[in-house]
Amino acid sequence: AVEVAPSTDLWALLLRAVPVGGFVVADEAQFYTPQQVDDLARCVDERDVDVACFGLLSDFTGRLFAAGARLVELADVLVPLPLPVLCWCGRAARLNARLVDGVVVREGQTVLLGDTASSTGALFGPDVRYQVLCRRHWMSRQTARAAVP
Repeated sequence: AVEVAPSTDLWALLLRAVPVGGFVVADEAQFYTPQQVDDLARCVDERDVDVACFGLLSDFTGRLFAAGARLVELADVLVPLPLPVLCWCGRAARLNARLVDGVVVREGQTVLLGDTASSTGALFGPDVRYQVLCRRHWMSRQTARAAVP
């Protein structure tokens, strides 16, 4: 496994580390740069390497990640998870809500460091969690906890 940072020259890395006809698994691909996604596609086309990317398409604001958008543009095949992802209400869920101290927020940095270690309260900084929601509940900011009387 190799950590890929935004500054990583992915094409050079792939040339060194992956043989022609090899296989690459790119996890958390939403954090790649569009150029790195282009490098993955180039590796498929020019080196006959199979590439499987895993990650989210959109962030907590409901907007596509730049890499997610580029992956959709270039992918030969898009395969959703074989498991149904459901909102607390039972509807199909495709949006990730960020909860900070239990409140849905849609402003802030895409990457946020917070405390997810304690279910009873934050040990440092805000208590940050994510909850997958259907569009209706994402739009209304209604979480499972808020729905309980």
